Amino acid sequence: MSARILVVDDEKSTRVMIRAFLRDEGYDLLMAEDATEALGIIQSESVDVVVTDVVMPGLSGIDLLERILRVSPRTEVILVSGEPTLDTAMAAVRAGANDYIVKPVTKEKITRVVGRAAKLKLNSDDLMRLREENLIYQEKLERLVEERTQSLLESETKYRDVFEGALFMIHILDTEGNILNVNPAMCNTLEFEKGELLGISLLEIVSEEDREIAEVNFERARLGESVKEYEVKLISKSGKLVHVRAAANPIVQDGKVVSIQGNLIDETKRKTAEAELADERVLMRTLMDNIPDSIYFKDLESRFLQVSRFQSNLFGYERPEELCGLSDFDIFQGDMARKKFEDEQSIIRTGTPIIDKEEKEKFLNGEAQYVSTTKMPLRSVSGEVIGTFGVSRDITNRKRLEQNLSFALERALEASRLKSEFIATMSHELRTPMNGILGMADILLLTELSESQKDSAKLIKKCGQNLMSIISDILDFSKIETRNFQLEVEPLEIQLIVNETLAFFRPKAESKGISLRCEIDEHCSDIFYGDSKRIRQVLTNLVGNAIKFTEEGYVRVRADFLGEGRMRIEVEDTGVGIDEVFQSKVFQAFTQEDGSDSRRYGGTGLGLAITKQLVELMGGLIDFDSQVGVGSRFWFEIDSQPRGVFERGQKTVEGVGAGVRFEGSRVLVVDDDELSQRVAAVALDAVGCEVEVASGGSEAMELLQKKNFDALLLDIQMPVVSGIEVAVNLRAGKLGKMNIETPIIAMTACALPRDKQRCFEAGMSDYLSKPMETSELYEALMRSGLVNIASS
Repeated sequence: MSARILVVDDEKSTRVMIRAFLRDEGYDLLMAEDATEALGIIQSESVDVVVTDVVMPGLSGIDLLERILRVSPRTEVILVSGEPTLDTAMAAVRAGANDYIVKPVTKEKITRVVGRAAKLKLNSDDLMRLREENLIYQEKLERLVEERTQSLLESETKYRDVFEGALFMIHILDTEGNILNVNPAMCNTLEFEKGELLGISLLEIVSEEDREIAEVNFERARLGESVKEYEVKLISKSGKLVHVRAAANPIVQDGKVVSIQGNLIDETKRKTAEAELADERVLMRTLMDNIPDSIYFKDLESRFLQVSRFQSNLFGYERPEELCGLSDFDIFQGDMARKKFEDEQSIIRTGTPIIDKEEKEKFLNGEAQYVSTTKMPLRSVSGEVIGTFGVSRDITNRKRLEQNLSFALERALEASRLKSEFIATMSHELRTPMNGILGMADILLLTELSESQKDSAKLIKKCGQNLMSIISDILDFSKIETRNFQLEVEPLEIQLIVNETLAFFRPKAESKGISLRCEIDEHCSDIFYGDSKRIRQVLTNLVGNAIKFTEEGYVRVRADFLGEGRMRIEVEDTGVGIDEVFQSKVFQAFTQEDGSDSRRYGGTGLGLAITKQLVELMGGLIDFDSQVGVGSRFWFEIDSQPRGVFERGQKTVEGVGAGVRFEGSRVLVVDDDELSQRVAAVALDAVGCEVEVASGGSEAMELLQKKNFDALLLDIQMPVVSGIEVAVNLRAGKLGKMNIETPIIAMTACALPRDKQRCFEAGMSDYLSKPMETSELYEALMRSGLVNIASS
């Protein structure tokens, strides 16, 4: 009888291909596009084997398998999948699939699997009948032996038909255990020809480990006992092990056992599935016993089904099994347990997982820990939510470290803030007297002096300038370190910057007998945009160091345009060089190669640290190479796009020099420092200004309400009323209309960018940082609109 096969697949091409493969084998074929249509056919038609795709719209292949086995439990079902995974395969086996095929489907594979299933279906029907008929047959056989009638021959014929057609394995042994006969099913399963099995001992094809149990059961049958089911493994011709469930019955004639009939059912597929399942359980148990995290599975009531050994130990239990059936309410304090329960019930209702949630867990004994938790819905093979599972990792140490780091960061920020305030305050306190020293030195140099007096005044000014350089370095380093530093974008004249820098250092170089050399690429004659002050500061530091550490030979500056807006400036010397051990520390702050009390060269050790930070703030890089006794070569590169060419030496303010005059201009100087008042007053008086002085903000506001002024020099930091308050009140009209538009020039020792910004926001016109050159004061007055009488 030809088996009837139902092919179920939502892809027509696959259905047609499988139909073509199976039609050649003579099967009766039915087709269905989805699970719903397939169930309708099975309920109305007799179907032996169903071949179904796993992934289909609506019901999946596994869902269809479960429904088929409910309505037609003897129908064999084969699953076909294009996305093979171990989970899918195990789900198929657990659900009762006959076999599992991985796409692409070949003719050889489908015909072999379907053929085996079809035979199994037909054989299973026959097997049920055979068992019933076997009992009847044995009763008849006893009766027929006793009666010795012709019906014995008819029964033998019928038995032979059943023997040959049975789908399970049947063999007949003599009393020595040698095979007298086997049915085709046994030959096919063990891959032998019938002639290869006849005459050999059955024990030859029993696995070595099972021979003893086979011998024991054979001996029981040989002694006349019917042996119920036992399990052994047979060895096929190709060497594969075939797991079978066996039974043996003695055949008795005239009260004597003359042979033994054995029945074998192939259990290989079930055994393989059980072994795979056992392997999975071993892997799961190994994971649960060794991973240093809390892993847990819970039912719909949030009771523990299984937990990892780490979690059971954490909760104070020796064995994970002791937690089964308990809930979080047995472990944690009430609020914590309730929150966990609510989260898990939400997952069960919605199917939405919780990922990496940080929780502070409080145990019933008062202990606490921080954990990072991930919880997911636990689903059955059919996809139904049957609970939750999750993983929790102890992050207590990490949280403590974060808290410590946060505290340390707050302390570091506070220390940095206090340091910045200290440096800003010290800068102000130092700049104010330095303003007096340098200002008075400038004024002194404008008077009639003897050569000896003039040299002394110049020495005072030089010493003051050196001290200001140190103060500026410290302030610059603080501003850069605290990111309180701004770069200006303005036209750059590289050739002019290099020439002016070398001109500044030329007297010092000549006094040491050092040659100053300059090489400038012709492309550097173009005008670039950047912060000329900071580039000049970098170059000044490098050239100053080169001259300081060179006793003979030369210092050379070279400027090259590298293309694509990139420029490189080198400073090379033939000085003492830098020891290789110290080279890695050259750009560190407050570091000098010679740190002894008798060191030959002075300095703060900040110059190169500031230089490196300035170059990096401008988006560039700086490096060097050096050899002791040969010299050093420092170079830096910066990006700056050329923007055309303009006339060399152009200045925004012209005519500042010995002939500047502001005859008759009325200027109010407001400063609480008497020395600063005197410096400004003398400098202004020297160019023809009419000067009035106020010693504080209150006094200044009174004068501004009574007299008209052409300009106001205003200190920022003053007791009681600050310069900012004076400017704000004046611009707001609170001091009357008389001086509401009078130019205000800030004159302060505060040197941070935010101080300058505050001045402009208060309505001031210009900004001078103490100590100031008299030329800078005169430039500010001209920018404010005062007429230079001498130049006009």
